[in-house]
Amino acid sequence: MKYSVVLAGLAATFATPLSASPVEARQAVTFQVNGFTASCSGPPDQCVYAATVTSIPDGDVITATHTLTGFKTFPTSSGFWTTNNTGINIRVIGLPQAYKRVAITDSRVISSPFTYNHVSPAEEWPVVGGYQKYTGPSSFTVQ
Repeated sequence: MKYSVVLAGLAATFATPLSASPVEARQAVTFQVNGFTASCSGPPDQCVYAATVTSIPDGDVITATHTLTGFKTFPTSSGFWTTNNTGINIRVIGLPQAYKRVAITDSRVISSPFTYNHVSPAEEWPVVGGYQKYTGPSSFTVQ
């Protein structure tokens, strides 16, 4: 009998915060991307990505960079960028018809990671002189 009372008390204590937090975190987050750049150059052949991302409404500022060697054009997936916030992962993923998707995964709420996307048309990723670069807006919102 004592054990069932203790277990019921623990369940009541921990159930509410665990079920409510992920929903609130998902609904409240928008990312403002600034200084987004992506370009391939050479020699040596490499593609370099960079951006500053602000999480709204909490105001966290995430700096992100990534370099891939051996490429003249962007691969299908950039892989995860290096950031100053281990709870935020950024990557660029190729889509059909040469579109690209900037994906920001927020895993600061560990039990409920969520990915936000910004889709960019092929025209913003031209190949010039054998090397590809991003020519779209350097600032955009990801929701």
